[in-house]
Amino acid sequence: MANQGFNTAHGFDTGPPPPRYFPLSQRLHTLTFYRILMNQHPFPPRPFPQPQYPYAQFSAYPPHYPPQVDYPPFPFPNHPPQQQQPQSQPTYPGLQFGLQHSTSLPAGYAYLYPPSHTYLHILSSPSPPWQTHSQLLPHTKLIVPTCLSFPELFKSLGLTNADAKKNIIYEVVEKGNGRWSKGMVIVGDNKERMKLTLAGIGWDETRTGAVGERPAIWLWCCKN
Repeated sequence: MANQGFNTAHGFDTGPPPPRYFPLSQRLHTLTFYRILMNQHPFPPRPFPQPQYPYAQFSAYPPHYPPQVDYPPFPFPNHPPQQQQPQSQPTYPGLQFGLQHSTSLPAGYAYLYPPSHTYLHILSSPSPPWQTHSQLLPHTKLIVPTCLSFPELFKSLGLTNADAKKNIIYEVVEKGNGRWSKGMVIVGDNKERMKLTLAGIGWDETRTGAVGERPAIWLWCCKN
Protein backbone atom coordinates (compact mmCIF):
# COMPACT_ATOMS: atom_id res chain seq x y z
CA MET A 1 0.00 0.00 0.00
CA ALA A 2 3.00 2.26 -0.30
CA ASN A 3 2.58 5.51 -2.16
CA GLN A 4 -1.23 5.39 -1.75
CA GLY A 5 -3.43 7.84 -0.01
CA PHE A 6 -5.14 7.00 3.25
CA ASN A 7 -8.42 8.27 4.63
CA THR A 8 -9.49 7.67 8.23
CA ALA A 9 -13.09 7.01 7.20
CA HIS A 10 -12.54 4.75 4.12
CA GLY A 11 -9.00 3.42 4.60
CA PHE A 12 -6.43 3.18 1.83
CA ASP A 13 -7.28 4.52 -1.61
CA THR A 14 -7.80 1.69 -4.14
CA GLY A 15 -8.09 3.77 -7.25
CA PRO A 16 -5.35 5.14 -9.48
CA PRO A 17 -3.40 8.17 -8.32
CA PRO A 18 -4.71 11.59 -9.30
CA PRO A 19 -3.51 13.13 -12.59
CA ARG A 20 0.06 14.45 -12.68
CA TYR A 21 0.75 12.83 -9.32
CA PHE A 22 4.14 11.32 -8.54
CA PRO A 23 5.23 9.60 -5.37
CA LEU A 24 7.38 11.64 -3.02
CA SER A 25 10.57 9.78 -3.88
CA GLN A 26 10.05 10.40 -7.60
CA ARG A 27 9.21 14.07 -7.05
CA LEU A 28 12.39 14.64 -5.05
CA HIS A 29 14.45 12.79 -7.66
CA THR A 30 12.93 14.80 -10.52
CA LEU A 31 13.40 18.12 -8.66
CA THR A 32 17.01 17.28 -7.82
CA PHE A 33 17.79 16.25 -11.40
CA TYR A 34 16.22 19.45 -12.74
CA ARG A 35 18.24 21.67 -10.42
CA ILE A 36 21.47 19.88 -11.25
CA LEU A 37 20.64 20.24 -14.93
CA MET A 38 20.08 23.96 -14.48
CA ASN A 39 23.41 24.29 -12.61
CA GLN A 40 21.68 25.04 -9.33
CA HIS A 41 22.18 23.68 -5.85
CA PRO A 42 19.98 20.58 -5.40
CA PHE A 43 18.82 21.78 -2.02
CA PRO A 44 19.37 25.54 -1.69
CA PRO A 45 20.06 26.63 1.90
CA ARG A 46 17.18 28.23 3.66
CA PRO A 47 17.71 31.91 4.47
CA PHE A 48 18.55 32.34 8.13
CA PRO A 49 16.73 35.33 9.63
CA GLN A 50 19.20 37.85 11.00
CA PRO A 51 18.13 39.44 14.33
CA GLN A 52 17.83 43.19 14.19
CA TYR A 53 19.95 44.48 17.03
CA PRO A 54 19.62 48.19 17.87
CA TYR A 55 23.36 48.78 17.71
CA ALA A 56 23.53 47.30 14.20
CA GLN A 57 21.89 50.44 12.88
CA PHE A 58 24.46 52.81 14.38
CA SER A 59 26.88 54.39 11.91
CA ALA A 60 30.43 55.59 12.46
CA TYR A 61 29.15 59.15 12.73
CA PRO A 62 25.68 60.42 13.69
CA PRO A 63 23.75 61.60 10.63
CA HIS A 64 23.66 65.20 11.83
CA TYR A 65 27.47 65.45 12.25
CA PRO A 66 29.93 65.53 9.35
CA PRO A 67 32.70 62.86 9.50
CA GLN A 68 35.45 65.44 10.01
CA VAL A 69 34.09 66.62 13.37
CA ASP A 70 36.37 65.83 16.32
CA TYR A 71 34.18 64.77 19.18
CA PRO A 72 35.20 65.81 22.73
CA PRO A 73 36.29 63.02 25.11
CA PHE A 74 33.50 61.39 27.07
CA PRO A 75 33.50 62.66 30.68
CA PHE A 76 33.59 59.57 32.86
CA PRO A 77 31.74 60.09 36.14
CA ASN A 78 34.66 59.28 38.46
CA HIS A 79 37.30 61.10 36.42
CA PRO A 80 36.50 64.81 36.11
CA PRO A 81 38.37 66.61 33.34
CA GLN A 82 41.55 68.24 34.57
CA GLN A 83 42.36 71.84 33.79
CA GLN A 84 45.28 71.91 31.41
CA GLN A 85 48.00 74.44 31.96
CA PRO A 86 49.05 76.51 28.95
CA GLN A 87 52.28 75.62 27.23
CA SER A 88 54.62 78.33 26.08
CA GLN A 89 56.33 78.39 22.73
CA PRO A 90 59.66 76.54 22.96
CA THR A 91 62.56 78.88 22.37
CA TYR A 92 65.42 76.92 23.90
CA PRO A 93 68.60 76.51 21.83
CA GLY A 94 68.82 72.85 22.80
CA LEU A 95 65.77 72.10 20.71
CA GLN A 96 67.74 73.10 17.62
CA PHE A 97 70.90 71.13 18.37
CA GLY A 98 71.33 68.37 15.82
CA LEU A 99 68.19 69.46 13.99
CA GLN A 100 69.69 68.18 10.76
CA HIS A 101 69.32 64.64 12.16
CA SER A 102 65.95 65.03 13.87
CA THR A 103 63.83 64.12 10.87
CA SER A 104 66.23 62.18 8.66
CA LEU A 105 69.57 60.47 9.04
CA PRO A 106 72.36 60.05 6.52
CA ALA A 107 71.98 57.00 4.35
CA GLY A 108 73.04 53.85 6.17
CA TYR A 109 73.13 55.45 9.65
CA ALA A 110 70.96 54.81 12.71
CA TYR A 111 70.79 56.93 15.86
CA LEU A 112 71.81 55.38 19.18
CA TYR A 113 69.62 56.96 21.88
CA PRO A 114 70.71 57.42 25.51
CA PRO A 115 69.43 54.58 27.72
CA SER A 116 67.37 56.68 30.14
CA HIS A 117 65.49 59.99 30.10
CA THR A 118 63.69 62.23 32.56
CA TYR A 119 60.93 64.82 32.26
CA LEU A 120 61.59 68.52 32.85
CA HIS A 121 58.85 71.15 33.15
CA ILE A 122 60.37 74.59 32.59
CA LEU A 123 58.27 77.46 33.95
CA SER A 124 58.60 80.65 31.95
CA SER A 125 56.90 83.18 34.20
CA PRO A 126 58.64 86.60 34.34
CA SER A 127 58.83 86.53 38.13
CA PRO A 128 59.79 83.62 40.42
CA PRO A 129 56.93 81.14 40.85
CA TRP A 130 57.17 81.25 44.65
CA GLN A 131 56.25 84.92 44.40
CA THR A 132 53.39 84.35 41.94
CA HIS A 133 50.26 82.60 43.16
CA SER A 134 48.77 81.23 39.95
CA GLN A 135 47.78 77.79 38.67
CA LEU A 136 48.14 78.82 35.03
CA LEU A 137 51.84 79.49 34.71
CA PRO A 138 53.14 78.93 31.16
CA HIS A 139 55.67 76.14 30.87
CA THR A 140 57.43 73.87 28.40
CA LYS A 141 57.63 70.09 28.74
CA LEU A 142 60.94 68.50 27.81
CA ILE A 143 62.28 64.94 27.68
CA VAL A 144 65.98 65.05 28.49
CA PRO A 145 68.65 62.31 28.75
CA THR A 146 69.67 61.72 32.35
CA CYS A 147 73.32 61.51 31.26
CA LEU A 148 73.27 65.20 30.26
CA SER A 149 75.80 67.28 32.23
CA PHE A 150 74.81 70.58 33.78
CA PRO A 151 77.06 72.67 31.50
CA GLU A 152 75.25 71.05 28.57
CA LEU A 153 71.85 71.66 30.20
CA PHE A 154 72.68 75.33 30.85
CA LYS A 155 73.70 75.76 27.22
CA SER A 156 70.61 73.93 25.95
CA LEU A 157 68.32 76.18 28.02
CA GLY A 158 70.04 79.34 26.80
CA LEU A 159 71.65 80.18 30.16
CA THR A 160 74.79 81.60 28.58
CA ASN A 161 75.45 84.81 30.48
CA ALA A 162 79.16 85.62 30.48
CA ASP A 163 78.88 86.08 34.26
CA ALA A 164 78.39 82.43 35.24
CA LYS A 165 76.93 83.22 38.67
CA LYS A 166 73.92 84.85 36.97
CA ASN A 167 72.98 81.62 35.21
CA ILE A 168 70.72 79.91 37.74
CA ILE A 169 68.33 76.95 37.69
CA TYR A 170 65.81 76.77 40.52
CA GLU A 171 63.96 73.57 41.29
CA VAL A 172 60.47 74.50 42.50
CA VAL A 173 57.92 72.37 44.28
CA GLU A 174 54.19 72.65 43.65
CA LYS A 175 52.33 73.08 46.94
CA GLY A 176 48.80 73.26 45.54
CA ASN A 177 46.29 76.11 45.06
CA GLY A 178 48.73 77.96 42.81
CA ARG A 179 51.51 78.05 45.40
CA TRP A 180 55.14 77.09 44.79
CA SER A 181 58.16 76.80 47.04
CA LYS A 182 61.83 77.15 46.17
CA GLY A 183 63.94 74.03 46.32
CA MET A 184 67.41 73.15 45.05
CA VAL A 185 69.40 75.98 43.44
CA ILE A 186 72.08 75.31 40.83
CA VAL A 187 74.32 78.24 39.93
CA GLY A 188 76.53 78.28 36.86
CA ASP A 189 79.71 79.13 38.80
CA ASN A 190 79.38 76.16 41.19
CA LYS A 191 82.24 73.99 39.95
CA GLU A 192 81.21 70.95 41.99
CA ARG A 193 77.67 70.96 40.63
CA MET A 194 78.93 71.53 37.10
CA LYS A 195 80.73 68.18 37.27
CA LEU A 196 77.46 66.28 37.81
CA THR A 197 74.82 64.94 35.45
CA LEU A 198 71.06 65.12 35.89
CA ALA A 199 71.01 61.59 37.29
CA GLY A 200 73.79 62.62 39.69
CA ILE A 201 71.41 64.84 41.67
CA GLY A 202 68.39 62.54 41.41
CA TRP A 203 66.78 63.89 38.24
CA ASP A 204 66.32 60.46 36.70
CA GLU A 205 63.64 58.35 35.02
CA THR A 206 61.76 57.81 38.29
CA ARG A 207 60.71 61.48 38.46
CA THR A 208 57.45 60.97 36.57
CA GLY A 209 54.93 62.40 39.01
CA ALA A 210 52.76 59.31 38.55
CA VAL A 211 50.95 57.68 41.45
CA GLY A 212 53.45 55.78 43.58
CA GLU A 213 56.47 57.42 41.90
CA ARG A 214 58.63 60.42 42.74
CA PRO A 215 57.36 63.95 42.03
CA ALA A 216 57.80 65.54 38.64
CA ILE A 217 60.63 68.04 38.07
CA TRP A 218 59.58 71.68 37.84
CA LEU A 219 62.25 74.28 37.10
CA TRP A 220 62.50 78.04 36.79
CA CYS A 221 65.58 79.50 35.10
CA CYS A 222 67.15 82.94 34.83
CA LYS A 223 70.39 84.40 33.48
CA ASN A 224 70.33 87.97 34.74
